[in-house]
Amino acid sequence: MVDPICLSCRICECPQYNCEPLGVLPDCITAQFDGVFQGVTPSRVVYISLGLFTIVQIERCVQMMIPAYDYCVPDKESVCTTDDPCELFKRIKFPTDEFFPPKLSDLTCEE
Repeated sequence: MVDPICLSCRICECPQYNCEPLGVLPDCITAQFDGVFQGVTPSRVVYISLGLFTIVQIERCVQMMIPAYDYCVPDKESVCTTDDPCELFKRIKFPTDEFFPPKLSDLTCEE
């Protein structure tokens, strides 16, 4: 599994008409902090956009099976100055090696 990529993170003031009191937080989380968490209305909110890489496999009976991943892997990676996290994620090279086990020829006796 590939770790998620943080594409953007913003802390914004919470408009009064949008922010409602927080719901019930798990005890394992509130125990890590001092303070009371019931009925708290937030004054700021955090917006986080994460990018996740996945492989979706579609199978169909054919006469010959050809691995499709060799033909659809993006090969560009560029630094983007846009504020749109989706545009940034589209430009990141797909981490193909993270999804496949190493070849036998790449392994040593210790592995």
